[in-house]
Amino acid sequence: MPLEHRYDFGTDVEGQRINDYCHFCFDHGCFTDPALTVDRMMERSVDFLTRQTFMAEAEARAWVGSRIPTLKRWQAPPLHAAS
Repeated sequence: MPLEHRYDFGTDVEGQRINDYCHFCFDHGCFTDPALTVDRMMERSVDFLTRQTFMAEAEARAWVGSRIPTLKRWQAPPLHAAS
């Protein structure tokens, strides 16, 4: 997701902007879906791209496969998960 506007970014526990995550994934210091796997995120992203941008599924899978696994969420342990 492009992070262009203030409201696009996730926030820490104090509500301050976090530059590493979007607001759909990270809100008030926690992942919004802490059990989300990289594979499920890739499926969601392919679905979104094919529905919203009319990108061909093969193109969407290639794009997602080259980007999602490289995101910080999938490289480092989570900051902390909601109970």
